[in-house]
Amino acid sequence: MFKKININGKLKRFDDFKLCFISPIPETILVDSPESVAFQKTKEYKELRTRDKHWYTDYRLRMIDIPNPEFDRDKTTHNAYFTPLSLDVQWGDDWNDSLQGSYGDLPYDHDDKGVPIEILVMPFSLNLYSFEDNNFHTQWSLPDDISTYICARDVNRGVVPWLYAELWENKDFLVIHSGVPPQEFAKKLKDFKKRNGLK
Repeated sequence: MFKKININGKLKRFDDFKLCFISPIPETILVDSPESVAFQKTKEYKELRTRDKHWYTDYRLRMIDIPNPEFDRDKTTHNAYFTPLSLDVQWGDDWNDSLQGSYGDLPYDHDDKGVPIEILVMPFSLNLYSFEDNNFHTQWSLPDDISTYICARDVNRGVVPWLYAELWENKDFLVIHSGVPPQEFAKKLKDFKKRNGLK
């Protein structure tokens, strides 16, 4: 089970949870088009599903991109995931695959025996650039920015941090490795932004 927590909330009670994954929140999401939704309510659609094993390729079933209500450039561009399990036990799809541009999928919300666990999800914002003055002075990096071929397992083993940021003018930087609890993650990120006047 995934549970959302607020970066500005009371996080001390979650000190047993550890950072195990970070992923971007997509700016858009795919949904059924209005025509597709209408078609799915017809008798013809029900018949199509029973007679054609490739029913999902029918031209009347179309998806469209819409703005993602969970994405907000100033408040929520990424999610940090925290697990109650030890990092050598927590897993997710492709966490051991080093694929270019991908370090795996979201963490599983169950342990290795299939017992459900609670995964905390903390939305946060990385303003990759300072748009106000076109001064691109902050370099934010996630694992796939640091190494082309990296996987979540390696990040959780400490090979590279989950989050790295550097300001070119004053040489200030932020490094957040796996294993930090939500309260420490939030404090480090907010302190870095506050020190440097970032949103």
